[in-house]
Amino acid sequence: MSREVAAIVGSGTAPFVYGILPPSQRGSQSGAEGVRVGIQMMVGNPEDIVSVDAFASSGIAVGTTPIKIFGANQSPLPRARQVMIENASDSSTLLVAHTQSKVVSEGWQLVNGTAAPRAFVTLPIMAGVDIWAAASTGSVQVRILIF
Repeated sequence: MSREVAAIVGSGTAPFVYGILPPSQRGSQSGAEGVRVGIQMMVGNPEDIVSVDAFASSGIAVGTTPIKIFGANQSPLPRARQVMIENASDSSTLLVAHTQSKVVSEGWQLVNGTAAPRAFVTLPIMAGVDIWAAASTGSVQVRILIF
């Protein structure tokens, strides 16, 4: 349901606008003196919907059996948009995937150590996104930064 609202052109911070507007721009009603009628609407800033005013960190030990290390519905920050995952161990490679069944066969490798090309990855998180992980051998300390 919409309702008509009216605004007076020139009210507030520009009190002399009525005097500089030609009659064709002063409003549609006779003698309206700058009153304009229209449909009420709200203008929102999209950044307010997705902005995050904080971050959260977490850590977990992961073995060779794939486990879910993060899910969007598990986030401590309701408007979080990204998560950074780091392999904090030197001893093993961390495998990361979007489903449990893909971790071992197709998981993204996060390698740490002296010749590590990449020890962390930043991923977008949206509704329904889960992150699964497993160590290639032994156990891996995983650090998670949510922002």
